[in-house]
Amino acid sequence: MQEELKGTVERITYYSEEDGYTVARFQPEGRSDLVTVVGNLMSVNVGASLRLEGFWTTHPKHGRQFKVINYHMGQVLDSGYEHNNPMYERWLELISEKEIPTRLARAGMGIGTRPS
Repeated sequence: MQEELKGTVERITYYSEEDGYTVARFQPEGRSDLVTVVGNLMSVNVGASLRLEGFWTTHPKHGRQFKVINYHMGQVLDSGYEHNNPMYERWLELISEKEIPTRLARAGMGIGTRPS
């Protein structure tokens, strides 16, 4: 049965540049514990506010995981550092095309990770 999780990406554990397969630690809204999410999360960064659609599975070695079928970005945080990776450049184009709100993080600036 498909479920939905809303929250923030706290850490990227693994990312494949070839196909976007990602293993990440995710902080769901209303929960104090992090959960592991897996799936094609192409170009998702730490701090991204996401709504995930998927289902729970149990990996024989890594335990309980949320398998992502689809995801929606709520807000993107950008460090402002130059990136010369073609995938990152495409990611910025997609953010612009979909009119996803972004906020530039400057040194010493505190930014909440929840959408405003």
